[in-house]
Amino acid sequence: MSVFVDDLWYRQRGAALSRSCHMMAESRKELDDFAKRIGLKKSWRHADHYDLTQTKRSKAVLSGAIEISTREMVSRFRK
Repeated sequence: MSVFVDDLWYRQRGAALSRSCHMMAESRKELDDFAKRIGLKKSWRHADHYDLTQTKRSKAVLSGAIEISTREMVSRFRK
């Protein structure tokens, strides 16, 4: 099993623009366990993924998450 992060994209929050991405895994348990290891709260999960800031994305990659394109992420997890 693996954890994946997709490309960074821009998101508007009020007047500020921030970069973020999605983190997903093949099982919810693996996703939550990995999220905990990089300092995310389980309550931050959105059904099947976490939104990550650029800093948390870097931490996820350093912790073993696999970088894939957004297109591949959608294709891999579309159900």
